[in-house]
Amino acid sequence: MARKKYNFEVLAGTQETGKLYYSGSDAEARCIGHLRGDFGSSGTEFWTNWFPHVGAHRNDKAFQDEFSSLVKTLRRNLLKNRVFMQKYLREHDTLMLESGIFMSRGYMVVTEQFEYYIRCQPQPGDYNFYIYAYVREGV
Repeated sequence: MARKKYNFEVLAGTQETGKLYYSGSDAEARCIGHLRGDFGSSGTEFWTNWFPHVGAHRNDKAFQDEFSSLVKTLRRNLLKNRVFMQKYLREHDTLMLESGIFMSRGYMVVTEQFEYYIRCQPQPGDYNFYIYAYVREGV
C-alpha cells in the first residue's frame, strides 16, 4: 500500500489562536495531545514526550500517520536543531507568544482534519518546542 503524501504549510500563528499553544485552552475538548521536545545539551539531539489530552480518543491511525509525517517534515527545517530553529525564527514571520529571556514564538499547520500549534523556545536549558494537536472544529 502506498503511503499517503502530506503537504504541510507552516504559517505564523495569529493572536486569535494564542491560547491553543498551551494546555487548558477553551478548545481542550478538541485537543488530542501535545508533544514536548528539546534538543538536549548539545543543541542537536531530539528528545520528546507525548501527553494525551481530553480528545485522546481521536488518536487513531489517521492522526498518528499525519502527525508522524508532520514531525518528520519539521525535523528537516524548524525542528532540525536549536541553531536552525533560531535561524528559522529570524527568517519567517511568527506569532510572539512570550518575549524577554524566555522567548517563545508560534506557528500553525492546518490540515483537512487537524490543527497543529507549534510553540518554539530556542533558548538552551528549557524545552525547545511543543506541538499541540487538535481536531478541527466541525470534523
